[in-house]
Amino acid sequence: EDTTYTVEITVAQDMDGDPLEAGPVPNPWSFTTMWDSPTITNTIPFDGDTGVDYYADIVVDFSETMDTASLIYTVTPDPLGWQAPQWSNFDMTVTLVHSNPFDECTPTTVLVYAEDTSAIPLAAGLVPNPWTFTVICENPWIEVTDPADGQADVPVDSDIVVTFSETMDTASLIYTVTPNPGGWSEQWSQTTVLDDTVTLSHANPFDYCQTYTVTIAADDLAGLPLVAGLVPNPWQFSTPCELLAPAGLQISREPLSNVNLTWSSVANTTEYRIYESQDKFAPFPWSLLGTTAQTWFVAGHLDDGLTHYYIVRAYNAALGGESANSTMGVKISKDFVFNPAQRNIFWMSLPYVSEYSTASDIATELTSSNINVIGKWDRQKQKTDVYFYARGKWRGTDFTINAGDGIYVGAVSSFTWYIVGTDSSVSLNFSFSLQANKINRHWFSLPYTGSYGSASAIVAEIEPGPGAPTKIVEVGKWDPNTQSIVTYYYDGVGWSGVDFNIEPGDGIYIKVIKSFDWQPNLITPEVP
Repeated sequence: EDTTYTVEITVAQDMDGDPLEAGPVPNPWSFTTMWDSPTITNTIPFDGDTGVDYYADIVVDFSETMDTASLIYTVTPDPLGWQAPQWSNFDMTVTLVHSNPFDECTPTTVLVYAEDTSAIPLAAGLVPNPWTFTVICENPWIEVTDPADGQADVPVDSDIVVTFSETMDTASLIYTVTPNPGGWSEQWSQTTVLDDTVTLSHANPFDYCQTYTVTIAADDLAGLPLVAGLVPNPWQFSTPCELLAPAGLQISREPLSNVNLTWSSVANTTEYRIYESQDKFAPFPWSLLGTTAQTWFVAGHLDDGLTHYYIVRAYNAALGGESANSTMGVKISKDFVFNPAQRNIFWMSLPYVSEYSTASDIATELTSSNINVIGKWDRQKQKTDVYFYARGKWRGTDFTINAGDGIYVGAVSSFTWYIVGTDSSVSLNFSFSLQANKINRHWFSLPYTGSYGSASAIVAEIEPGPGAPTKIVEVGKWDPNTQSIVTYYYDGVGWSGVDFNIEPGDGIYIKVIKSFDWQPNLITPEVP
């Protein structure tokens, strides 16, 4: 190969015996041999092939043994995920394997370059290079739905998630949900390929104890519509047949004698039941105060001088009866007895959700004829902010009252304060300071519906372990009659002093030896 040869005829004569003479062609003459270039003899899929499977291998047969390291190929569009080329038939056949699918219903072009073992590159042959085939055009189907067909107890705020067999034309999606809660939005995402999954969200919740039917219509990128697949379309699911606890219980006063309870409506409720007890620790059932189909109830307890606790439950006999408890509410009558021989300071607690958000709210209600000062202990600054009445007007800091703040009032006459409210789950911070003038005593409000009936109950929760305390060394309560503090404290060996009872509205403090956060526990969990 690749060699020049020279040929010369030196002796020859014709039939008449005449010798060879010069003619129209040269003698001697030369010629050169050529390389024998490799070609492609066959491809699978072949040029112009249609209906090719998504995961079909590409197989190329060559006319001779090839240099495997010289192989270069391009596939357009490229599915990616190619494995190492697999050579066979004495390196005359190569198989190209891919883990990702070809694009459906799409012409795909392959171009191959390679050299034989003598470094001779591919030449054109009877088989085209590049060549083109078309991937199968197959209708899409639904592979998975969430919720699934027949699924029960689906949460009322659940999204509907649909996964298709391939990439879909997102603009073609049509869906119906019956009955329709409304407030729909859609979000497309990828499970295996782009836009093969849609999440249908609804701003309005499903109804409880309801069966829903979902129907989906959509086309793929080739315009082919959905066909029946592994899961039904339409399909159905159902929501729980249960009643939620009434949320958002609020209590307000209606002068002169009433307490007004309001709450949020609960789906599938036939009536609401209002329960009452004068002992928050009493086991259920409490006394049934009344029933109503409305989301409000009036109790004539405001000025009866007693403490009342309230719980509301939703009711539907067909759904198993009553719901769980609402947030617990409370009304107390707190007496302030003025004694001109004493200071007449009254540390106290407020419900975590009450009618008072600022010091001036209290001042406006009680007026200067009953009080002349309102104070709040700032747990972070470890000092008292005051709002006071002097020279005909309220002065000082009209501070904000937050859940858990410890407050006091200074009385100038005897009066009764009717306080109503509920409690929320709030984490309180108690800071410790090494400054010499800081005694690290923190006045705060205990929730009226908290689970603490005594000083030792507070200690048991904050200092549950044996041995010396690590966070607090004293729990105190303001005694309004003696205008002094009653204490329960750690004496170096154990807890001593007075393990006093705690009533709603009592002024409580703790003395800390380390900064910490604490969320007081409620007897009945908050249902916000």
